[in-house]
Amino acid sequence: MALLVQYSREHCSLCCEMDDALDQYFGSGVTVERRNVDDHAEWAERYGRDVPVLTTSSGQELCRHRLDVDAVRRWLRGGNSPAAATP
Repeated sequence: MALLVQYSREHCSLCCEMDDALDQYFGSGVTVERRNVDDHAEWAERYGRDVPVLTTSSGQELCRHRLDVDAVRRWLRGGNSPAAATP
């Protein structure tokens, strides 16, 4: 099972939209570990209000704000070309 990490925060409409899109496009094909950026100072400093951010378990950023379905599909197929660079 593929593991992704989503940096988000509570009451974030874009975060909820990304959750819904992940379910719609990938369903049980991926496991998403959700990390609230407000729980850790390092995450809050790195991402601030710039959430959601979806990364691989190793930290490679795949997308921000909106789900990039193609970037996630490339990663799932073993491609190493994310939509955005890791900050």
